[in-house]
Amino acid sequence: MHQPLFHSPGLARVGVSRDEALARREEVHDPESMVYARPSDFTEYAIRVVDQKANKVVPFSYKERRYLRRIYDTGAKRVLLKCGRQVEKTLHKCSVVTTVSGAPKTMEDIEVGDRVIGLAPDGAHTATGEVTWKSEEYSKPCVRMRTRQGHEIIIALTHPMRTWGSWTEGSDLRVGTRLAVARQAGFFTCRGGSVLKDEWVALAGAMIAEGGCGGSSSPNFTQNEGALLDDVLDACVQLEIPYNPHEKTDSDGSWVLTFVQPEPGVDNPVTTKLKQWGLYGTTSHTKFVPDFVYELSPGQTALFLNRLWAGDGHCSLQDSSYHIEYDTVSERLARDVQRLLWKFGIPTSFRRWKPKLYLGTDKWAYKLRVETQEGARRFVEHIGALSKTEHLPLLGVDENSNRDTYPMEIAEDIKAIHRSREGYARRGRWVPQPSLRSAGLREKPKYSPSKAKLREYVEFFRADARFDQEAVDELEAHLDTDLFWDEVVEYVEIGEQPCYDITVAATDSFIADGFITHNSTMLGNRMLSMCCLNTGFKCLYVSPTHSQTNTFSRDRLSDPITLSPILSSWTTTKLTDNIHLKKFINHSNITLRYAYHNADRTRGIPSDMVTIDELQDILMTNIPVIEETASHSPWGIFVYSGTPKTTDNPMEHYWVYYSRQNEWMVPCERHGLPRRPASWHWNILGERNIGKHGPICDKCGETIDPMHPKAHWRSLNPKPDIPEPFEGFRIPQLMVPWIGWTDILQKQKFYGRAQFYNEVLGLSYDSGTRPITRRHLRALCNPELSMSREGLEKVRENMGGARVFMGVDWTGGSNKSFTVATLGAYLPGSRKFTYFYVHRFEGQESEPETQLELLKQLIRNWNVDVVGVDFGGGYWPNNELIKTFGPQRVIKWQYSQPNEKWRWDAGQQRYMVNRTAVMTDFFNALKHADRQIFELPKWEEFREPYATDFTNIFSEYNESLRLDEYKLAPEMTDDTCHSALLCLLASTLRIPRLDIFAVQQET
Repeated sequence: MHQPLFHSPGLARVGVSRDEALARREEVHDPESMVYARPSDFTEYAIRVVDQKANKVVPFSYKERRYLRRIYDTGAKRVLLKCGRQVEKTLHKCSVVTTVSGAPKTMEDIEVGDRVIGLAPDGAHTATGEVTWKSEEYSKPCVRMRTRQGHEIIIALTHPMRTWGSWTEGSDLRVGTRLAVARQAGFFTCRGGSVLKDEWVALAGAMIAEGGCGGSSSPNFTQNEGALLDDVLDACVQLEIPYNPHEKTDSDGSWVLTFVQPEPGVDNPVTTKLKQWGLYGTTSHTKFVPDFVYELSPGQTALFLNRLWAGDGHCSLQDSSYHIEYDTVSERLARDVQRLLWKFGIPTSFRRWKPKLYLGTDKWAYKLRVETQEGARRFVEHIGALSKTEHLPLLGVDENSNRDTYPMEIAEDIKAIHRSREGYARRGRWVPQPSLRSAGLREKPKYSPSKAKLREYVEFFRADARFDQEAVDELEAHLDTDLFWDEVVEYVEIGEQPCYDITVAATDSFIADGFITHNSTMLGNRMLSMCCLNTGFKCLYVSPTHSQTNTFSRDRLSDPITLSPILSSWTTTKLTDNIHLKKFINHSNITLRYAYHNADRTRGIPSDMVTIDELQDILMTNIPVIEETASHSPWGIFVYSGTPKTTDNPMEHYWVYYSRQNEWMVPCERHGLPRRPASWHWNILGERNIGKHGPICDKCGETIDPMHPKAHWRSLNPKPDIPEPFEGFRIPQLMVPWIGWTDILQKQKFYGRAQFYNEVLGLSYDSGTRPITRRHLRALCNPELSMSREGLEKVRENMGGARVFMGVDWTGGSNKSFTVATLGAYLPGSRKFTYFYVHRFEGQESEPETQLELLKQLIRNWNVDVVGVDFGGGYWPNNELIKTFGPQRVIKWQYSQPNEKWRWDAGQQRYMVNRTAVMTDFFNALKHADRQIFELPKWEEFREPYATDFTNIFSEYNESLRLDEYKLAPEMTDDTCHSALLCLLASTLRIPRLDIFAVQQET
């Protein structure tokens, strides 16, 4: 293959200016002025990284990354990187995390198993995730940040925070950076309202606002005559609470209700409740929202806030705008109220101030102010304040607020969508029709857009389907967002602080102190190196999602370019910050795309090097389309990277069948002869190498060094049976020097087995991912039930008039898909649904006409009562069967996502089926042989290929859809499974099975 080239004079000089590089442009094209250089050399020469400990920018070094050199410099055209996760998520121990109910919990108190609020996969809404790991306490350099809204947090310099479209480490944040904070967070669990009367909820709010909570004296409530006092008196009557009223002598119209003991030695009911809630003995400065409030229904939560606000809140209408504020001298109470308002989608600002009364003291007061007119309207409409909001009208919502806007980084997303539609050239410029300008919009907004302005862009792009509609979906999600984009106003490094790390499953993120915080450098470096080393070199980067591509562009390309004066001199100034395109002065470029549902965005982009990130989440059918972009390149380099999940996804498929499977071999010299490395014991890093204090030999248990001078890569599959195999490398966390060993031990203890294998060891894990196994199927097989001619004759003899049903799954047209027909019946004397015959149409039988005639023969021979056919793969043969046997015997089923498990669509004359729901029910029934639900033919006949069609299916959590979905192992078949399911579904039209399908549509 071509060797990467680099201009020798530049290699000898660090910090080449852009002007110098431009001046030497002609030299760059002169082969005689070139010398051979390796990408690893260029990386070490040009790349700059931030040294967190020294707090400065330093050159990239292989000192602790020796294993990377071969990966950078391999001459293989195909490279596969199988990696463990290497992300640090570190918060100060006093940082407050938002749990699923909205209740606060400090990092110090967070436990494995807690459910917390994090960021949903769409990047615009919140979702729940489970804490699966927590580190021990340790110290780390930290920074304290405060935003305009008054959110404050202490994070490690390495901790990622959510910026627009990406995660940015604390060290890279600055004053002016806009971060995602909560607008809506927390769910109404409704676990507390069933046992607590409304009167107690209202009284709790009133007591926190205006009550004395006892301790040195009896609890009491003080308030002027009016609605709130009347409400408390009514509650006392309803709850039979004894009290003594008296008017305060030093106040006009103010009354005190003292909650007295009903009899000596017996607490007043209010005292009992205050003790249960933890409020007894608290003062104005120490009050808080008790835990039970977070478990209330929306109505009771609103009631609590209503009475709280009636005491210390302010509500008014000034100049056609709401002004809604809450004042308290308890910082904890103000933060708690803020969290309750998030549950209603109401954003607030928080500030502390010094009343005249507190001048000269260390005391402060705290003010919570409802932000945005939409938030204020929600407050007035859904919460209110007794006697303070009844007179306020419901105003329309102003979407043009200059406080509630989106970060300017959104402009790149708008620009990318605008240019996703094919246009035409005019004087060398690309001009789409109709233009944004004709709609009064700019291709790149001049100011941070408001919600109203973003809506105009979305409506413009929606009007023309030729724009990238999936990207428009992502943009539109932010119109109804759970996030508020707040601005950093204070950023102070505070040195080493006590911290914890946690890992959150499903969301990989969590809300701490109001901020959204998070739980592939080699790919970026290699692309930058190849583009600088080779004139006119074209790279294509592809990830599953738009946000992942944006993150890679900013963190792995833009940041290194910005940090390095050498790389800056090689890139064109105008396009350095373009998210989806990076250009270099030697005419090389990097194009960035994403391909979750399809690979259409990559079509027509010529490339010399294709890089696919997060390969495990890319659809197998998309990969050949992406690879086609390099079909005319003399280079044809393919670099794929990701973290494995199950043994049946693209990552593992390429690793097992197409790669040389290189492992990092670490020696233990205690075995064999001292000067004979061949006699030493060589370790392949895995779980057996995890010791108490560091990596150990899996043979003797003594310490080993992953960076041993003799450690090296070795192929476990040196000669794969393909022309151009992948040079595959597995990189577990055990060999990564910047991950602490304590972290590894904590993850081993608290991670689930699959997560530990995937995230730490970089290994696939299959336990629990296959919904049905060979063991389950074999347990259902009847050794006396044969599909041979003699066996079928025996079945016919014993049929006794039983109804027979058929399921037909049509071929998808590929060489890895077949038409399969399955026959089933309830045989006399048996409760089981018996699958007595399965047939795969192969060879000459796969011809459509032959297939159809054989199916007709089967239907007639067995007098099939109902035939369930797959709609998706058989438009013509389905119609032919219906013409022959009628629409009452041949029923079409189509997989979709209706709310019901299935429903009849009269217009389209077919059943619409929720694929995931019915497959889950089917698999659950198959697993329980003890329930006597199914019977299969003898194992020797059913095993291949029919049983394998079931076990080729695996389940995997889809982060975009937020549910488990069933997928097919690459290049495998699942036709028998779907044929059997269709057979069962057809049978339920005559014999319902509510024990299998919990909710069944009437037929």
